[in-house]
Amino acid sequence: MKKQKKYRCCFLDRIWYAAESWSRNVHNNLSGSTLFFFCWLWIVVIPVYIPIALHYLHWLIAVIALPFVCLIPSLLCKLRYTPERRKAIALHYGKLRHPGREVALIILISILLTAASFALMFHLDFIHRIAN
Repeated sequence: MKKQKKYRCCFLDRIWYAAESWSRNVHNNLSGSTLFFFCWLWIVVIPVYIPIALHYLHWLIAVIALPFVCLIPSLLCKLRYTPERRKAIALHYGKLRHPGREVALIILISILLTAASFALMFHLDFIHRIAN
């Protein structure tokens, strides 16, 4: 008899499961890895990576490294969500009541975090005003 692993569920698992269950209920193309990519793009790549990379690296190096930075969520999902882990997450979050609301809230929070980070960078003069 196989010994089952005990998996600890975290916030990333909840995000992944909300997108997967909403996709299963509504029959759309949103998956957990797509939602991870969206959040990664709006929370990390656009407000953090692009300004810092363009500021500290040559623009050509920043552009070449951008696809590799964008592949991180896809690799995370491929490595993390094995069939056994998917079953454990489904058991843990099986009674998620409104996955569509949770997905909408996750997307809204990621866009608000992006806006807040741009406001902070503008306030700290990391993004300079255009002088007329």
